[in-house]
Amino acid sequence: MIGTHRQRHWGQGQQEQAWVAISSKAELLASGGIWLDHLRVWDVSTGRERGDFTSVSGLPVFLPRAKKILCARAGLALVDVESGKIEDLKALPGLSTYAVSPNGELIAVEAPSLDAQGHVQHHIRLLELPTGRERLVVAKSENIWSFLAFSPDGKTLASASRHGRGVILWDTGSGKQLKTLQNTVQLGGIESLSFTSQGKIVVGGGDAVRIFDPSTGKELVSLPHGLNTGWPRPASHAVRLSRRPQSFDFS
Repeated sequence: MIGTHRQRHWGQGQQEQAWVAISSKAELLASGGIWLDHLRVWDVSTGRERGDFTSVSGLPVFLPRAKKILCARAGLALVDVESGKIEDLKALPGLSTYAVSPNGELIAVEAPSLDAQGHVQHHIRLLELPTGRERLVVAKSENIWSFLAFSPDGKTLASASRHGRGVILWDTGSGKQLKTLQNTVQLGGIESLSFTSQGKIVVGGGDAVRIFDPSTGKELVSLPHGLNTGWPRPASHAVRLSRRPQSFDFS
């Protein structure tokens, strides 16, 4: 399994959100979260802890073919597991979510800014690795983009929100909107977004996990999971791609 998402409720409304990620060669396992304020890394084969990095949080994302992890610290930061160094990549106040392209050359990030009228606008930006230089702004919206995912060839970026706008596909070269998967517009409670290795789009939310063909926008299959879709959730669960294409894990 590539990753999981968990929520645990504490007293007085405080909530921990924790994520788990595994490196491309399944050598390292990392966990991080919004309220954890630290990143922990383990060796998969031995179970030995490789590092406990403080002052970083958020979703841990392994860079392809490198023992480096993208995470959050007043913006984007890179953790080098081998050296133990943490490098601040780019300051992005209010950073919401991010994804790394399969070739490790681009980062898609969602972060807010103020327009000329003082209104908050949420942007999807494409940044270059390893410099953090902004290549282009893909989208602007008054609502938060909750999920981002790159296609296997890195040419398409998928975005989704919990606010019912559906899954939108973008060209990573030009930043132009390609299409909206129409069957997802009315799909409430989107909780996950992924591509399979064959380029199909997996959307978790509502009462099922759905698989779409991005070229046609057609829904190929719907897999009911029987989970309540209220947010936040009172118990942990996960809907993520396994390492075998077209195989899924529900826990």
